[in-house]
Amino acid sequence: MAAPIGKGDWVECINDRPPPGGEVFGFNIGDIACVLAVSISPKGNPCVALADDPNPAFWSIKRFRPIYRPKREIIEALKAPPIRVRETEDA
Repeated sequence: MAAPIGKGDWVECINDRPPPGGEVFGFNIGDIACVLAVSISPKGNPCVALADDPNPAFWSIKRFRPIYRPKREIIEALKAPPIRVRETEDA
């Protein structure tokens, strides 16, 4: 993926070293998660919040690599109301 990591992207953990400051990092190398939000840290670095994070926080984007970005058409189709098909009676 050429574009930066964004909301809705799926990422893989590539750095599970404990962060400075004693925070508990809840992901291991190879873990996969969906990005809930992207933010900028007070130091100006991009950070991500991830689904299923056992320790909800924003983590350095450098800890992850992008692996999948859902196509807009697929997401829009999933959001659309279902198409109902009426059954017809054969005579």
